[in-house]
Amino acid sequence: MQTPNLNAPDPGILDVLKGYNDRMTISQAVIFFERRGYNITKTMIQNYIRVFVLPPPVDRRRYTKNHIFFILLIDCLKSIYSLDEIRELFAPVVAEAFSNGDPDKNMAGVYKSFCDFYEMKFKLFSTQTKTDREGPFINNLSIAAESVACRNYIVNSNSAPKPES
Repeated sequence: MQTPNLNAPDPGILDVLKGYNDRMTISQAVIFFERRGYNITKTMIQNYIRVFVLPPPVDRRRYTKNHIFFILLIDCLKSIYSLDEIRELFAPVVAEAFSNGDPDKNMAGVYKSFCDFYEMKFKLFSTQTKTDREGPFINNLSIAAESVACRNYIVNSNSAPKPES
């Protein structure tokens, strides 16, 4: 069985995007990703929009920095979660990030948090020795349980009756 190629988050993107125009075309976004070694195509981005994982571009053709952050998160998570699960997981954050007056603040913060969590977990795993077989197994088991709990929470929170206002 071949190991999937998992993209690690890149916290350096936060600084790089500060110098970019907030409204890129899909071609400019794809070039941005290619220059950083990501294999993200126009077709992938259009598919994310078609299945409602990614909000449509502004003015039908301009992608904001929020779109870029969210595409990077999708790229990191899609080898582990289905697009439907990613959509459900990020639904509350995406709705807020693409509707308020300062949209970049939200997705940049979410992306930074994801990068920080990744670094913390990666350092934890890399400090364990190869002879310590129980430690990595327990950590993987913990992550698997956390993922299942997260999926169940998402499914249950979306099917639960909404409180009346």
